[in-house]
Amino acid sequence: HLLFFNGALQYKPNTDALEVILNEINPILLEHSFKYKIIIAGKNLPERFEQLKKWKNKNVIFLGFVDDIERYTLAADILLNTVTSGGGIKTKVVEALGMSATVVSTQSGAAGINKEICGKKLIIVEDGEWKLFAAKTMDSMKAEESKTPQSFYDQYSWTGIIRRVVASL
Repeated sequence: HLLFFNGALQYKPNTDALEVILNEINPILLEHSFKYKIIIAGKNLPERFEQLKKWKNKNVIFLGFVDDIERYTLAADILLNTVTSGGGIKTKVVEALGMSATVVSTQSGAAGINKEICGKKLIIVEDGEWKLFAAKTMDSMKAEESKTPQSFYDQYSWTGIIRRVVASL
């Protein structure tokens, strides 16, 4: 299973989210007997992380900046979104859902996204509930494959947005 996290890594909310993946989520996942890799992509990783070398033998792969984020999102089984701070809608979550990726997210990381129209593709866990977050991630790896519902695209795709704007004119 491929788990994916991406973001501008000099941005504190993303750095904090990465620390949660490395120090809270991954240790729980390592206790279980399924095969997985966590792929981390992003530029400007702070030096204190030492290019994630000490996590290399703990199922973590650091790619650094990648030219085609879509390729990795499409390849991933699950997008991990452990973000608990920062403002606004998380574009990476909307984009991943638009590519029919499953997203396991914190409540804060899913702020502004209507869960009701995402079907089984968006799993939300309360901020700080890392054991539950890891459990939901493992459950998602076992779940049957599903597609993002049309209702999501009606709400969040440019086509759906333009259609609503034209209708309101």
